[in-house]
Amino acid sequence: MAQQGLGRLLGVIDYERFPSCLDTAIKTLLNAVDRSSGPFRSNVEARRNCYQAMAKLFQNVSPRLSSLMTPEIVNSLFDALQDGLRDYSVDERGDVGSWVRMACIRGLNTFVEILLVKADGLPNLEGYLPLEKYHRAIGGILKQGVERLDNVRLEAGRAFENLLRIECGSQKERWRPHEASFLTELLLQREDNLSGWNDASWLFPKGVQILRLEPYRKPVLLGLISSIGSLTDSTHRPASASLVSFVRSLPVQSAKPSNYDIVTFIKDLFEYAKSNITSNVVVIPVLQVFNILLEGDAFGTASNSDNVTELLRLFLFLVCKHVDRLKSVRRVHESLKVTVNLLIFSQLFGDCLTFIPQFLAHQYPTARSNAAEYLYLGLQRMDLGRDTDEAEEVILETEWSSLDSDGAREAADIVVKKLKNTSS
Repeated sequence: MAQQGLGRLLGVIDYERFPSCLDTAIKTLLNAVDRSSGPFRSNVEARRNCYQAMAKLFQNVSPRLSSLMTPEIVNSLFDALQDGLRDYSVDERGDVGSWVRMACIRGLNTFVEILLVKADGLPNLEGYLPLEKYHRAIGGILKQGVERLDNVRLEAGRAFENLLRIECGSQKERWRPHEASFLTELLLQREDNLSGWNDASWLFPKGVQILRLEPYRKPVLLGLISSIGSLTDSTHRPASASLVSFVRSLPVQSAKPSNYDIVTFIKDLFEYAKSNITSNVVVIPVLQVFNILLEGDAFGTASNSDNVTELLRLFLFLVCKHVDRLKSVRRVHESLKVTVNLLIFSQLFGDCLTFIPQFLAHQYPTARSNAAEYLYLGLQRMDLGRDTDEAEEVILETEWSSLDSDGAREAADIVVKKLKNTSS
């Protein structure tokens, strides 16, 4: 309790009367929220209170902001709040990091509103709130606005709507969200007052449209990946359906680089997975998204595009590389699903077959049996333009989980041979 009280205390001190305390208070708060080495790295409530204290402290000093706080100090607090949006701490109570993220959403909203509205006459707004940091904060809030937790989305929605409504005069017009009129029409004009950001069925069909805005595309895509990877059905379903519908509506390749298209979308998923290839926490949700899109035929209109085919091939090779060494059964299975789902692309059929044995003969019996079941169902579900009955029969008659490695490999090779020898 003493640790939790520190933030509450530092947020309410009258720093106009005791300005000599301000520098020490700020350094203490910044140190306290350091998740790697700070004193509260194991106390999420204390970190949350310190983030809340930053906003309260800033409100308290705002009447004399330019005399009490330099741009460098304000930026250090702003950066700390942005870093707090990446707090995904989990314990037996669940996603306790969400308490920190909500505090940081409110804090960023407070900082921006004070700097743009209440701190009139600020001599160096660009120094106190650099445009790059402003738009990064907008992107971070939007990311939280399309993530899996209803209460976090609601908090992000309230903050973002407030930032959209801020009237800050012509001199501060640059401090407006990109395409503010589009976002206002998309998110503020509701047919009723009941729907909100916590309502997944209302939010996600609109949230996916923000992907059209290049400056906020990456954080919003990461938020959507988080929601689709969620085990919460009330979030997973509407997020998945909305993204499939959105991708279907995209052109295969746009003449304007800033416009979103299927080629760029696949590149974004590929690059995100590639840059985090050793992290199951990142890669598994990306694979889930990719499989949902493939199962929903989101890339159907692009099947004749050489650029799309090559990107899908790169993705296939990326997720199947060293799959026989992977120890996460869940990741192995999602990788297998990508391989099976890509069989529908005739140009990739042969590539997919080369990887099938790695799954059917995987070192883990559970991975082998899961692979056999999904491959069998996939062959029945998809119209591959070829007879797959013999391969299906081998899959059904083989006890994949009880075979030794040599036996599994031999059976897997037979399945692949049957699929290769079918006429197309």
